[in-house]
Amino acid sequence: MDDKNLLPVMILGGGPTGLTLALELVRRGVSCRVLDPLPAGSERARGGVVLGSTLDILRVVGVDESSFSSQDHSRGVSFFSRGDRIGALEVSPKGARYDFEVVLSGREVEELLLAPLAAAGVEVEHGVELIDFTRDALTATGMFRRSDGSRETIQAGWMIGCDGRHGMTRRLLGESLSSLGESSYWAVMDCRLEGRPLEDRRVCVLLDRGVFALIPLRADRWRAYFEPSSDSSDLLQDLQAGLDLHLPGAQAQDPTAMQRFQSGGWIASRYRHGRVLLAGEEAHHWSPIEGHGLNTDIQDAHNLGWKLALIEMGVCDDTLLESYELERRSVAEAIVASGDQNVAILQEEERVGRASIRPENTALRRSSNTSRHWAEATSELLLSYRCSPIVSGEDAPHPHNPSPGDRFPPAGFASKSNGELCSLQDLCDRTLHTILCLVRGELDGAGREALSKLIAVAKEHSGLIGRLLIVADGPSPHEEFGEVWLQAENAKPFSVLGDEPASTLLVRPDLYLGYRCRGFQPEALEEYLALLRLGRTA
Repeated sequence: MDDKNLLPVMILGGGPTGLTLALELVRRGVSCRVLDPLPAGSERARGGVVLGSTLDILRVVGVDESSFSSQDHSRGVSFFSRGDRIGALEVSPKGARYDFEVVLSGREVEELLLAPLAAAGVEVEHGVELIDFTRDALTATGMFRRSDGSRETIQAGWMIGCDGRHGMTRRLLGESLSSLGESSYWAVMDCRLEGRPLEDRRVCVLLDRGVFALIPLRADRWRAYFEPSSDSSDLLQDLQAGLDLHLPGAQAQDPTAMQRFQSGGWIASRYRHGRVLLAGEEAHHWSPIEGHGLNTDIQDAHNLGWKLALIEMGVCDDTLLESYELERRSVAEAIVASGDQNVAILQEEERVGRASIRPENTALRRSSNTSRHWAEATSELLLSYRCSPIVSGEDAPHPHNPSPGDRFPPAGFASKSNGELCSLQDLCDRTLHTILCLVRGELDGAGREALSKLIAVAKEHSGLIGRLLIVADGPSPHEEFGEVWLQAENAKPFSVLGDEPASTLLVRPDLYLGYRCRGFQPEALEEYLALLRLGRTA
């Protein structure tokens, strides 16, 4: 914005969505305030299973990896029917940085995010409730009431609603959540289980009566999700009845945090209203059956954060935000559809009886019959943005190689000039874009010239490009390539990314491919980057 005194971004909601967004902005030098209507220390998001793809985001925004304690790891799901364990599925995405999930409460995730945010000089302002706002073409102005009764008016370039399913931002916009399927009623509570030991650190899905799942917590406690028998039933009795059926001998003890809630597939009709945007549960809500809730909220913030930062840094036009809604809505729709499908499967299993129950057909599955594919899908590693207006270029040479819009996969290692061996994922810039050139064999004179021009394009677009890497299976043909020329450890980078004589990939800050082409096409890359600055390439 032109006004140097104008606050760039105000974030409404101090939960995992708002905190992740704030970290994405401040680590890029964009100022923000985080305003939360709840008192400090309030429990808002129930949390649960934090997926490997979300753990990677937490690491990128500054959470210490040692926080993902081994005592919190969950490596799979066990399925039970009438007291018997009938199958299991492993959580170990092939080659992923994190081949496990972590079970954490929403409050624990918040605490992990609060530490790096405080280190960046940003504190969550609690007890600050939005009561109204106005907006124009360049700003949003919020009117707030504090817990002590005082009021404050805040003007910012952007206002982002991250304050949950019942948040005031969406309500004041008059934006409703459109239902995409039938809603259902759930209950949740935390407890100890006595009388029957369960496998340590595995989610347990119990298949005989509706939806019933147990998630391991710390201190030998479990979080139970189940369908209550009626609107006014005793939830502890409902839980015990389910345990009696599924796990005879198990007794629920010391119940806490009992809660009923309505669940189903709802998505806001619009994520953006001019200078006001919605993220996380303000934009969508669905069944917790697959454990995507908190994970998708954080990934919304990750997607929005780097785009909003580029706009505030003056690098891109605000049309870039069209891609935020289109990309994240496609993810929300896919998760709603998957959750509804798995609820229907469980209901059918309950109807026809135990004989039909097979682990390959149960909930928490996607479309494949392989454990590897299931693990990657539930970790949200297979999500793609191929429909995005900011991805362009040529398809990969083979279906197993990533095309524009696909996530950049684990692709092996390469060594720097000093001999240090690094994974290609770790070499990618997670603040700006990365140009990755793959070279097999020797470069001729035309190839060297095109590559030199490509390096010049990267320098011209330094506001977008944070790093240029050349990964090759031979030595550098010219000293000008210097530090950017990396030696592939073996053939894996080429087999995973595309085994062509030469190719160019543009990796976004969120590890998705924005562009690729065969060989080195500096003019085509220049055209793509110029259009990306305008916010739409297709």
